[in-house]
Amino acid sequence: MASGGSSRSGAGAGMKNSEIAALVDQKNYVEELNRHLTSTVGDLEAKMVSLAATNTLMKEDLAISKGSLAKCQEENRRLLAQLEKSMTGVGGIAYQPPPAPSSASQVKKIKHMRFS
Repeated sequence: MASGGSSRSGAGAGMKNSEIAALVDQKNYVEELNRHLTSTVGDLEAKMVSLAATNTLMKEDLAISKGSLAKCQEENRRLLAQLEKSMTGVGGIAYQPPPAPSSASQVKKIKHMRFS
């Protein structure tokens, strides 16, 4: 009986060794994958911090640009009103701004007239 039990345990031990080897291989693979994913997460976190800082700066730039645009539009309105007022005083004729060009050829004509 002892010899019969040892042959079974020998086959069982071989099976257990191959199962243990397979589990060790899987463990090593999972550890390597975990290292890679940890590195990727670190890189993405750094990129996220950088993008958040860039976003904050862009929001500040946008606010400054909007303020500048509002000032320019107000100055434009003021200058147009001043021009209209000064043109109205000349012969009682109100200033009529020229129509916007509607085609590329009209734009070229206007540019040519300005620099001729």
